[in-house]
Amino acid sequence: MDRLAALFRRGIEAGFVAAPFLAVLYLWFFQVPPLIFKDVFFHEVAVGFSSVLGLGIGWIALLCYRESGELFALFLALGLTAFSVLYAFHGAFTRLEGWNPWMFLLYAPVSRFALSACLVAGLVAHDWPRRPEGQRLAPEIWGPVAALVMLAIPSVALLALAPFASSLWVSGILEGGALAVCLIGILRLVTWTRPFPMRGPVTIAFCLFLESSTVFFLTEPWTHVWWAAHLLSAAGFMVLAHGILRAYLGGGSFSALFSEEEMLADLARARDVQKTLSAARDAAEMANRAKTEFLASMSHELRTPLNAVIGFAEVMKMEVHGPLGSETYLEYADNIGQSGAHLLSLINDILDVSRVEAGRVDLFEERVDLEEVIQEALTLMRGRAQAAEVDLMTVPAPDPVFLWGDARRLKQILLNLLSNAVKFTAEGGWVRLSWWVDEKGIFLKVSDNGIGIAPGDLKKVMIPFGQVDSGFTRKYDGSGLGLPLAKAMVELHGGALILESTKGLGTQVTVRLPLARLRDRSARKAQDDAT
Repeated sequence: MDRLAALFRRGIEAGFVAAPFLAVLYLWFFQVPPLIFKDVFFHEVAVGFSSVLGLGIGWIALLCYRESGELFALFLALGLTAFSVLYAFHGAFTRLEGWNPWMFLLYAPVSRFALSACLVAGLVAHDWPRRPEGQRLAPEIWGPVAALVMLAIPSVALLALAPFASSLWVSGILEGGALAVCLIGILRLVTWTRPFPMRGPVTIAFCLFLESSTVFFLTEPWTHVWWAAHLLSAAGFMVLAHGILRAYLGGGSFSALFSEEEMLADLARARDVQKTLSAARDAAEMANRAKTEFLASMSHELRTPLNAVIGFAEVMKMEVHGPLGSETYLEYADNIGQSGAHLLSLINDILDVSRVEAGRVDLFEERVDLEEVIQEALTLMRGRAQAAEVDLMTVPAPDPVFLWGDARRLKQILLNLLSNAVKFTAEGGWVRLSWWVDEKGIFLKVSDNGIGIAPGDLKKVMIPFGQVDSGFTRKYDGSGLGLPLAKAMVELHGGALILESTKGLGTQVTVRLPLARLRDRSARKAQDDAT
């Protein structure tokens, strides 16, 4: 469908170029006798207007060249200036028609030849390097062109005064030269594979110039066909001027322009990329859902036998059904129980992550004594801290704090944060847990003087299964789920978790819960003070 649309577009452009020529052919074959419109003043005004307009557009092309340094813009400016100067003589000598008609007729094909030749030169120079800013007005390029134009002015006058000026071969050479240059330009553009934003306007201008040269050669002055040839040339000039103005308004660079074809191609590519990205996003979401469901399913499947392993290990360790016969067996039973409990903890974390990602975590909220939850977490962590020779300290709030929340999830948050702090703090270090209430909310902070986290790894550790490679992570086991789970549980309570750390100095994690969760008198007082 895209190829068919492109072919249809090409057909419309060809029709746009061919329509004026078909109108000229109509006049050529059906104006019998030939219609004459001889108005010298109108011709002088029309040619004068075209010359002034050509100088103005040439000046704009020169501004584009000074801005971008592109040689195509320079040759455009030179061609338009040469056209305007030579074409002005075509209008100025109109009243000499009664004495010598060739004095004004021969300047027209020469002006079109000059413009077309500069356009072809610009196409050739389009691949050349841009001129440095300090050398853009150097005369080595525009000087020879200006000299040729100045030489052409008296040369055409001398040719018009020559006795053979009325010969058919004279006008044939001049119009044929302009026609040949237009053909060269069209072939250059058709066979040019490199992207060229001005391809459309320049090609159409060349085609219209070619048609006008053909008609000028075949017709007589002052007929309607002759005037129509002027319209063909003016149409090509206007198309070219439109492209130049686009470049000027677009920043002065012809290379930076985008043709309609290129813009449509870019839109098609963007559409294809969007489809690919949408398909990839859908596939990723499907894979993520499948992963979540798999983790949830496998976690449930693993928990049941693990609970049995832990339970039987506990029974063996307590020798409920009689002595095991060796102290070594008791140690084995204890190791089995501890390993099973550790594995069960990891599976529970994975199950929690899958539930959070699936949005299936519900809070069982109630009035919670925060200090009671904290003491339960500290009781579970003191043994690990003593084994690691880490000092576990607390800085309690001055007043009891009661809040509305899920006690089990709050304890899980504290256990994850304290566990991480102890794990990544060296022997002789300290971990401090503090909590307080102020006008901004309910705060819990876990600080340590452990190994710290590099700034570039702060985001990584907040991603599920994200771990920072260090000697401590190799020494202690971990799944990389502690901080992400704590953050998710805090956010379920409407709060925020802030992680701050300095490599080699320590880490502090602050949990802030909304003040609206307070459920005691001091809470109401703090809330009143805040409002």
